[in-house]
Amino acid sequence: MGAPLQRAGDRPRAAPAGVLPGVGAQHRRAGRWGRFARRGRAGLCLTLLSTAVAGRPDLPMSKPAEPDFSIARRRMVEEQLRAPGRDIKNRRVLAAMGTVPRHEFVPAEYRAAAYQDYPLPIGYGQTISQPYIVALMTEQIDPQPADRVLEIGTGSGYQAAVLSGLVAEVYSIEILEPLAKRAGADL
Repeated sequence: MGAPLQRAGDRPRAAPAGVLPGVGAQHRRAGRWGRFARRGRAGLCLTLLSTAVAGRPDLPMSKPAEPDFSIARRRMVEEQLRAPGRDIKNRRVLAAMGTVPRHEFVPAEYRAAAYQDYPLPIGYGQTISQPYIVALMTEQIDPQPADRVLEIGTGSGYQAAVLSGLVAEVYSIEILEPLAKRAGADL
């Protein structure tokens, strides 16, 4: 079967009988979205810097700035999740969906489409669910801050990442080892 997800550098720990080691609590102890927050600020600074010097041919640009996905994420929440007929209303779910960087959970060749309203391939015959389905499933379980959630089929790790900002602990297992390893690295 697939290996439980762990952060890189974590030592394997024995879990109580019947309990799978989860990534939510471990990830939160390292700082909520620590890696993503640091990258986000750096990306924002790089974007601002590149915008400031874009019209200056006398200043060399060593590398183009990464796309700013925050606008696409906001549009996803407003146009796909809150839209009439979709009506995701749970504020906490909407906030989590607006915070988690979905583009970090898809292969590089699909990042430009990360916030579109359709599933994307993640390899091994699997897909990352469209944002609306992730929001709908999350809203339907009515996640509470003290809850513990078991997710079967980690896939890209995106659903686990969304849930980790809403509940106390997320336990996630994946049968496909390459996906489990990639999701573990992304989380």
